[in-house]
Amino acid sequence: MFKKICIVGPGLIGGSLALALKKTGVAEIIVGVGHRNLSLKKAIKSGAIDKGFLEFRKGVSRADLVILATPVATILKYLEEDFSSLEKGAVITDTGSTKREIVKRAELNLASSLYFVGGHPIAGSEKKGIAAATAGLFKGKIVVLTRTTRTNQRALQIIKELWESVGAKPRILSPEEHDRIVAGLSHLPHLTAVALVKMAKESLRGGNLFFAGSGFKDTTRIAAGAPRLWRDIFSTNADEILSALTNFKKSLALFEKLIKRKDWKEIKNQLQRVKHFREQI
Repeated sequence: MFKKICIVGPGLIGGSLALALKKTGVAEIIVGVGHRNLSLKKAIKSGAIDKGFLEFRKGVSRADLVILATPVATILKYLEEDFSSLEKGAVITDTGSTKREIVKRAELNLASSLYFVGGHPIAGSEKKGIAAATAGLFKGKIVVLTRTTRTNQRALQIIKELWESVGAKPRILSPEEHDRIVAGLSHLPHLTAVALVKMAKESLRGGNLFFAGSGFKDTTRIAAGAPRLWRDIFSTNADEILSALTNFKKSLALFEKLIKRKDWKEIKNQLQRVKHFREQI
């Protein structure tokens, strides 16, 4: 499908995608752009990329597909870069966890001869870097692709087929709908996990945390995620996260009220309804 794919940020997500694409044989060459020589050398050694570049313009030169696989704030900065060295008609996509600001920046800045399709694979790990990358990371996982009035349909189809080739399940949403959905299903859960760990650290003063069982550990596992990445997510989807947080506080307030009233019957009813719903997910 491609002569040259350039993955900007061959870490956990970018490196996993590169490894998966290598298996499909969709590109003659896959190169990476990064900030550190050591990371690029590790990506080459792992077999994810064929060559590495520290300079963005050299890395993307003559590429017909560029995948921006860095934290959201860095993706936004890269969309200010010079893409004139790309092939005419080249497609640019990303893997950022929020979409409205990224898609808006891309459609504002990129030349009309280049096509942008926003993307977000619902996959990952609290670990990071090329050492954690695996070719099977996206198998069976949802990947959201965005469509706006300015989206080129051929480019959208190309990116859809690209993700399907690595076993992912593409779903097409508007950037706004994407950010609203993931605020409740991804961003708020992360914020909740962080708040739970913060509460335990401060109220228990860390001394009794050896009592933490699998329930606490499973619930808060995602709190170990990269702070920089999550700061970017919170800052670029703040309004939707605040809206989800408002609804969450209503749920907490209900249980607080029922506990104060000692209404154990209604608490059981609520738990039963939630249990039934959760078992369907």
